[in-house]
Amino acid sequence: MKILALDTSGDTCSVALVSGKELLVEINFAHHRRLTERLPGIVEFALREAELTLEELDAFAVGLGPGSFTGVRVGVTMAKTWAEVLGKRVIGVSSLDAMASAVSGAGAPVVVVVPSRKDEVIAAFYKGGRSNPVAEPKVLLTSEVLAQATEVLGESRLLVLGECAHWIVPNPQAVLRTASPRAYHIARLGQARLRVQGPDDVATLAPHYVAPPPIRTHPPAPSLAAKEGERGVGG
Repeated sequence: MKILALDTSGDTCSVALVSGKELLVEINFAHHRRLTERLPGIVEFALREAELTLEELDAFAVGLGPGSFTGVRVGVTMAKTWAEVLGKRVIGVSSLDAMASAVSGAGAPVVVVVPSRKDEVIAAFYKGGRSNPVAEPKVLLTSEVLAQATEVLGESRLLVLGECAHWIVPNPQAVLRTASPRAYHIARLGQARLRVQGPDDVATLAPHYVAPPPIRTHPPAPSLAAKEGERGVGG
């Protein structure tokens, strides 16, 4: 099975061509806010290097995020367009799962994080050796991530992966490692999921966004009358 895989969820994007288990070509690049104009040319270059055409591919696999709103949308739209025009299969893969699968052989519990808002990340927790999270990804304060991971995974020795791993408050028992999703791992997970569940519907395939929790609000300021009353009580 020949697959073109993309992940455009982070600052470092990835394109790969895979045949079965064999990686034919992989290109990882920083998009510098020019993803829409750069991605088609990089895909064309990768195809030339692999001596393939889009028509010769069997399927497309694409990272669904979560991550950059615009970046994920560009990658998903491009993969869906190719699949629809060429009559090929398409499968969406969690970008977080792809990062976790890259270290699944280590057997250690893994935390994958991507930026959300200031002092917040989207986090997913993985048992050692697995590429499916133990629960749905959620937005956490950077100061909460390791405590939540320890509680959910039942272990305090953790490997934290992600482009924003350095945001996490350091802990002697946690290893923080900068990482981005690789298209090769998107392809391999896509192959497995195609065999089990079949392709996604081109019409309904959509990026995976994780909504942040409601903004915490402070109690309303006391009214002028209340303030005057407080003054009266105080003399």
